[in-house]
Amino acid sequence: MGFKQVTLTTALLALAAFMQPISAAIISIDYGTEWFKVGLVKTGTPIDVVLGRDSKRKIQSVVAIRNNERIYGVDGLNLGTRFPKLTYPALKNLVGRLYDDDICQNYHPVRGTASFKHDDGSLYSVEELIAMQLRHAKELAEDTAQEKIKDTILTVPPFFNTFERQALLDAAGIAGLNVLEIINDESAVALNYAMSRTFTEEPEYHIFYDMGAGSTVASLMEFKTISVKDVGKYNKSITQVEVKAVGYDRTLGGHQFDYKLQEHLADEFINKMGSKVKSNIRDSGKAMARLLKEAARVKQILSANTETIASVENLFEEHDFRTHVARAKFETISDDLFARVTNPIASVLNQAGLSKSDISSLVLVGGSVRIPRIQSILKDYIGDNKIAKNVNGDEAAVLGAAFRGAGTSRQFKVREIRLNDITTFPVDVTYYSEPKNGNQNTKQIQTTLFKEFSPLNVKKIMNFKRTSDFQFEVQYGKLKEEYEHGFGPKEIARVHVEGLTEGLKAFDEVAVNQPKVQVSLRVNKSGTLSILKAVATVETSTNLTEEQKKASLKDRMLSFIKGEASEETKEADEKASNDKTVNPDNIASKENGTQFNQTAEEGPKVEKIQLRMKVENLGVKPMDTDAKQAAIARIKVMDDEDAIRRAREESRNKLESFIYSVPDFSRRISEASEWLWENEESGTTKDFQEQYGTLDGLYKPIQNRQKEFSKRGELIKTIQDSMQYARDYVEGTRANMTDIESPTLDKLLKNILEIGDETEKWLNGQIEAQSKIPLYENPVVLVKDLEAKNQEFHLSLIGLVHKVEIAKRQAQKSTTTTATTSTATESTTPNPESESDSYTTPSIVTDAPSASEQPKEAETTSVPAAETKQPDHDEL
Repeated sequence: MGFKQVTLTTALLALAAFMQPISAAIISIDYGTEWFKVGLVKTGTPIDVVLGRDSKRKIQSVVAIRNNERIYGVDGLNLGTRFPKLTYPALKNLVGRLYDDDICQNYHPVRGTASFKHDDGSLYSVEELIAMQLRHAKELAEDTAQEKIKDTILTVPPFFNTFERQALLDAAGIAGLNVLEIINDESAVALNYAMSRTFTEEPEYHIFYDMGAGSTVASLMEFKTISVKDVGKYNKSITQVEVKAVGYDRTLGGHQFDYKLQEHLADEFINKMGSKVKSNIRDSGKAMARLLKEAARVKQILSANTETIASVENLFEEHDFRTHVARAKFETISDDLFARVTNPIASVLNQAGLSKSDISSLVLVGGSVRIPRIQSILKDYIGDNKIAKNVNGDEAAVLGAAFRGAGTSRQFKVREIRLNDITTFPVDVTYYSEPKNGNQNTKQIQTTLFKEFSPLNVKKIMNFKRTSDFQFEVQYGKLKEEYEHGFGPKEIARVHVEGLTEGLKAFDEVAVNQPKVQVSLRVNKSGTLSILKAVATVETSTNLTEEQKKASLKDRMLSFIKGEASEETKEADEKASNDKTVNPDNIASKENGTQFNQTAEEGPKVEKIQLRMKVENLGVKPMDTDAKQAAIARIKVMDDEDAIRRAREESRNKLESFIYSVPDFSRRISEASEWLWENEESGTTKDFQEQYGTLDGLYKPIQNRQKEFSKRGELIKTIQDSMQYARDYVEGTRANMTDIESPTLDKLLKNILEIGDETEKWLNGQIEAQSKIPLYENPVVLVKDLEAKNQEFHLSLIGLVHKVEIAKRQAQKSTTTTATTSTATESTTPNPESESDSYTTPSIVTDAPSASEQPKEAETTSVPAAETKQPDHDEL
């Protein structure tokens, strides 16, 4: 019995150790049209934003490739003014778009999407170029966290459809990232907003208005406190954030205002130059790129000033350009854009059936809301008192996404906030009815499977009555007129359900009724459509009368999309019916070995057939495995070349820095400087490292001697001061205890003086030895030895002083008692030496609550997966 208990305990301990979560950091990436931000969640540190190479908290969403070298951020953007054909900005606008899209039609088609043919003939897909930037974000985070990172949360606009979301998933996979979830931008901002606030059970409605570089979104959010089940019989209160409606304008953003200014500046240049220029500036990609950069700078200045000067040197055909730009002129040329500012807000209010008075605040997010005219329009529309700027418009999304990431992991404990997000667009299913009684006429049936603004992460089950293999198509449903333009393809997939015809052959003689096929689909928490599985069920019996068999085949009708029952309930019912799974590839047996009574009263038995599904992607096709592997291989080659290049640059910079830091290092320094000048471009990593190693070997002993010299005097003075304190302490104690006799106390004070004398003797010997050594030779007295001696003396002194204080109290006590008591005391007084062993310092007591009183923290959770069934429609 004892052996069993030990074995069980050991096994449980081993299991507990095995189940301990592995500490791993998580990043969030807010990938925008113009900028991207990276958030970091790491154990023991607060959620924060990762800095770029230039120590800024946001990085330009651009990659330039020149001479097979990738350049990111502001350096890549600056390169674009010189080599616009080598620079790829604003790639987010091209994600998941077909080549004939208004945005992509000028690019080379592959997979029907936009790709880029580089100057060296290389062909890069949009996903691959974005993957390079995501990998750069990953490397920045790993440098900050000092550990490898794999998991991430991505943010996207809520109007991104399944093609655009899948393209980002492909890009993240190429970058070596595992996407835990894709979260909508404004939902992430709402989480960040709720992190530091409390709400009542009465709902609050806030609109998050986000105008970025490429688009504008308004999301109506409901905040309230709800009660949910906690451990045991108890309930707890948590914050719930629910998305009620979404409105957007996917072509209204800061870049559109930049383009307006760019065109204005081009007109101004043409008017000023006139016949001085031989060709049209608009035909020069380089000149227009420089004008676009200047337009963005001018727009930013006009947000704080009413006028400014636009200036570009050597803009076109060796002509400089300089002109005055007023804010009033900027607003005039952008009137058509300003007229669209409030449309998304009006849309969400109309969808939710709310009025402006129901809204608590309009929270401004995104860089483009800083334009004064936009703020003025919003104030006039919603009311000045409802305009809120109480979130960090640049970082709220990436921090909220990081918080979401922490909530998905069991190793982080965060405040529980439930997010109920929605899918923006309806999803329909189209199929043809099955021919009956030899009649080959079929009818096309289309029904909405997921309605507009349906909850995310919900499973639905389609029910068909079929006797042979069939297919159906999934596509986006009818959109609002203002959203049709620029949406892209609507066809998502064609699903071929196979194995039914073959599987039913095993039940030809025992089927009671027409088979029912169930196909499960889900719009997952990342907003992409997943087609899960297909199963056929057949009711069979070997004991029904002929009349019953005929009646059952007549009376049962085909059903489609049953109501709201959950899959769990259905499975439970099926298990209770003792059904059996039948593989259509292995159907030799018709019976399960159960004995039946040959009576007509026995009910039918349910058999189950697992079906195969062949999914044919329509619209924008995702990258296949081969394409992904090829992209990963190309990026790895570029990563390796970047690593070699960085190592070379670091070694070169290290050598150059060393030469400049030691300008008087005689002939060897001069030789190395001349060598660097001659070999700065042609030298290899090994050459630079060898040159540096030679100089470093000469310089390091000098550096060490300098460090030893600078610290040695300070440490010697510290030890001398400690010895003087010991002597002063002994003298002071003796002066205050002249009327008290205590052999123990005298012995302790003598010990203090002895260790002081020993330390002083050692120190004087070290000082004398060091004084005989020139400063240009290695010292005999090392700082580490002085530090060790100082520590040894300090600890000994503290221990003796502690014992002296105990002995002083005992001695004072013995002199104040009566003679009789004194005699008794002398026989029972404990030895101060032994008492010191039991002497304890006061405990530090914290006011922290006990484990049972600690507030419960839980992970951020999303809407639990729900299943719905809808009425059968195959006979419609």
